[in-house]
Amino acid sequence: MARVNRGTGRIVVIVALVVSGAVALAKGFPNTTPATGPTGSSGATGPGGTTGGGGTTGPTGPGGLTGPTANTTGVTFIALNGTTVAGSAAALQQKLVADGYVSPEDAKNSPVQGVTITLIYFRSGAGAGQNKADAGYINKHYFGGTAQIGKLDPLYDPVVPKAATLVIVVGADFADKLIK
Repeated sequence: MARVNRGTGRIVVIVALVVSGAVALAKGFPNTTPATGPTGSSGATGPGGTTGGGGTTGPTGPGGLTGPTANTTGVTFIALNGTTVAGSAAALQQKLVADGYVSPEDAKNSPVQGVTITLIYFRSGAGAGQNKADAGYINKHYFGGTAQIGKLDPLYDPVVPKAATLVIVVGADFADKLIK
């Protein structure tokens, strides 16, 4: 009977374990992609470097794992009017509150005017992933996925209550639609 070199035998066993482990991982974590809304159509960026996009879940991680699921009620926000269309932010606030969202303060004018594309800012920090998911949900369900989403720009700090996790700045793209 022929003898097998111990070194070669060990290498064969290690290779077999690595291959079987890779197969087990691939079957245990299927590559799934969450449904997301379309990105902003303009490709432009707003104050603070915001960009379009958003969906109902966070980014896809290794093995198809997703971020937090969006809350569809109870999210605190403030609506700001970034246009000259009077009442657009108040109309948005009224609509979101009727759907279960919470606004700790009445809608008001944005410190930035002439906003062309609606902006949805989320607070960063410990709850940033959840806040981003919530912003994505609002973008998809209320703005057809065309609003721009980004981290809260410090420029808005003087007018945004601490309790608000989202700031929605109504732009010219939706101002007229909201007051009809």
